[in-house]
Amino acid sequence: MEGRGLAKGNLPQQNASRTPSREDASSALERVRQAASKDKKLRFTALLHHIYNLETLRMAYFSLKKEAAPGVDGETWRNYGETLEDNLQDLSHRLKRGAYRAKPVRRAYINKSDGRKRPLGVPVLEDKIVQRAAVEVLNAIYETDFLGFSYGFRPGRRRVVRLIQKWLNAGVLEDGKRIRTEEGTPQGGSASPLLANVYLHYVFDLWVQAWRQERAQGDVIVVRFADDIVTGFNSKADADQFRAELTERLGKFNLELHPEKTRLLEFGPYAIDQRQWRGEGKPETFNFLGFTHICVKKKSNGRFTVLR
Repeated sequence: MEGRGLAKGNLPQQNASRTPSREDASSALERVRQAASKDKKLRFTALLHHIYNLETLRMAYFSLKKEAAPGVDGETWRNYGETLEDNLQDLSHRLKRGAYRAKPVRRAYINKSDGRKRPLGVPVLEDKIVQRAAVEVLNAIYETDFLGFSYGFRPGRRRVVRLIQKWLNAGVLEDGKRIRTEEGTPQGGSASPLLANVYLHYVFDLWVQAWRQERAQGDVIVVRFADDIVTGFNSKADADQFRAELTERLGKFNLELHPEKTRLLEFGPYAIDQRQWRGEGKPETFNFLGFTHICVKKKSNGRFTVLR
């Protein structure tokens, strides 16, 4: 009987049996996740071996976009995959020895809806693989409960921190010139969303949780998706005080509220009636995560609802 040929467009390594590897990597991360969930004060002292684990690196490689633009070294997903196992073995050994070096990200720009351009950073393929592996490991810890997690200041933890520092210090390559970045993470890498989320967890989430318990006079609701935030207050006094104190809080970390996107508006079940009584017309709308939110009353029963 003739053997079946490779599926169209797949690499030899990709068609090899990957189920055990994926299961092994997933099982290891699940044990980390369960440990973090059971003990909120658990201090993880050794995480790097989960990152340079071959199964984790392999899973990270196959999770990347196959047609994504290459970084400064020109390495593509398909070319790297031609000798995937040898490449991953070499990468794993360099991570284990501390010999792995992050390369500068390639600067690219995309158009924004307001006509401006958003800068993006395109990491090299190996940096994408390691970042994706690190994100999977750290997500296993952080996703259980951000507020309950604490790193222990131990050698194993410091190795992971040094790995992250390599990405932060790699800089940006733009027009053939390497530019060192002093602040932030270039958008475009797998690690960027997680690092930003962890940063805002400590800068914003913990602070706002304490603020609404200790400072607010009425109820406060908060919804944060990455760096997009919507907060709701029972009173305008709370809203004004929160905005002033949040501005001060962010300033301590060299952050600021977007001057054009930050607005204070009347919204909710009483906004329609109160604005009509004052002769101010319909309540303002706001955009969040691509949806326009509108105050309305249902025609069927006159009750308040939000249209999106």
